[in-house]
Amino acid sequence: MKITKLSVANALLVALAICLRGADAGTAVQHLSPERPHAVARVGYASYYSDRYNGRKTANGELFSNSEYTAASNQLPLGSRVRVTNLKNNRSVVVRVTDRGPFVKGRSIDLSRRAAQDIEMLEAGVIRVAITRLS
Repeated sequence: MKITKLSVANALLVALAICLRGADAGTAVQHLSPERPHAVARVGYASYYSDRYNGRKTANGELFSNSEYTAASNQLPLGSRVRVTNLKNNRSVVVRVTDRGPFVKGRSIDLSRRAAQDIEMLEAGVIRVAITRLS
């Protein structure tokens, strides 16, 4: 995934807003983006799907594949496209919400392995992210 100066600047603005507001996980902050000024980023924790879910049916009826750019969320509508930004390294990925979850307290989103790999979270397993709804 290509990282642009604008996406890095947006991630830094989100992180700054969190620091200034003393935000906790799951707190909404304004996402200052010229192309989507009304978009709001939610800060929370992301994990990723185990390989054992490959081939299982998701909440929208599709079969899950860890090689696709998909995610599970209890808070976002199925079919939504969201940008997930790793707040430690500012890498981001766009995924489509196809399933419900995660079912672990304190987690906001589960990513496919491919998406998790793109934002370099495989080793950590759970990371702090900004989640911005695109559609």
